[in-house]
Amino acid sequence: MRSADLITCDGFPVAGYARWRGCKLPGRVTGREVVDDLLTSTLLGPEHRLFFLVDSVETAMAVSEWAARHCPQIDCHAEVAPMGFGSDADYCGDLATRIREFGATILFLCVGAPRSELFAARYREHMPDCWILCVGQSVKLSLGLDQKPPAVVEKLHVEWLWRLGREPRRLFRRYVTGVIGFAMAVIDDIGSGEHSRPASQDMRIYN
Repeated sequence: MRSADLITCDGFPVAGYARWRGCKLPGRVTGREVVDDLLTSTLLGPEHRLFFLVDSVETAMAVSEWAARHCPQIDCHAEVAPMGFGSDADYCGDLATRIREFGATILFLCVGAPRSELFAARYREHMPDCWILCVGQSVKLSLGLDQKPPAVVEKLHVEWLWRLGREPRRLFRRYVTGVIGFAMAVIDDIGSGEHSRPASQDMRIYN
């Protein structure tokens, strides 16, 4: 995270804790909101080249259809990540090379945490000329391949519960690990005794 150019506060617990610690956040910005804005933006000109790393052939086809309809002037490539993505150093190195040679200006990593984040951290310097967005399943939601949560779920900030109910086998272990990790980070932060600084001094936040 320290090497990121822009950091958004996504999770509701993170935003709540940050405000409690005195960070002046402009608000939450979820990955889905970022993707929705980009995929409906009229500001993406022909100078952009979009590279999507996705989870399935279905998603890749949907990306290609979206590009043909909404931005035919932009070069767009969608590639399906193989099983075990992230643990195959040879594939990841070749992937970083292909992304650079494609000339990507925006890279959408749509394969979930922490694989996207680890790839971005390890190969960032191999792709110096593009923005890397770790957006998980947000592209599938934006393209209508998965059902968005009802408005009441978003209002109550329980999107995580909605997702867990739809994909319990895939997300249960991840959420348990995340809760434990977050709790330990909070305990460590409080125990450090350091006073929080304004968010603008710690990070640049996209909103």
